[in-house]
Amino acid sequence: MKVEDSVVDMAVLIAPALVSSIFTFVPIENILSEFIVPRTFVWYIPWRGAFVSFVLWLASGFLLSDEKRFLKMFFLGSAISFTAFHYWTLLVEIFNGYNIVIYPFFYTIEGSGILALDLGQIAILTTLFVFSKNIREFLAKRKKGENFT
Repeated sequence: MKVEDSVVDMAVLIAPALVSSIFTFVPIENILSEFIVPRTFVWYIPWRGAFVSFVLWLASGFLLSDEKRFLKMFFLGSAISFTAFHYWTLLVEIFNGYNIVIYPFFYTIEGSGILALDLGQIAILTTLFVFSKNIREFLAKRKKGENFT
């Protein structure tokens, strides 16, 4: 693999996080809601990033192809970005005094009775599934002592 390819891969991998970070400053909740939403909640900032990352992850997942490496890297980058923003949102809620308990595939906000699907875990597992062939090839070559490119 050439250095130029590595630089392009890294840029495509980072792009979803950059786009999502920019959108943390845009009040997209007012675009998505029929009602004007007050910006008093601190969790809106990482939620915006999570929302944009999730949309990018879904879009790149629909366009995904083994032949187009940049789409796979973008898919991976948007999954990482979404997971980071998603758990940042939950962390903000914890700092605001809420008890959040994370289970396999779900999380609860104690006292609210809400059982929510943990999309962070779903994104991680789905992305690992998409890359399972690549992971198996990497591990097989590593076991044989070959370089993986």
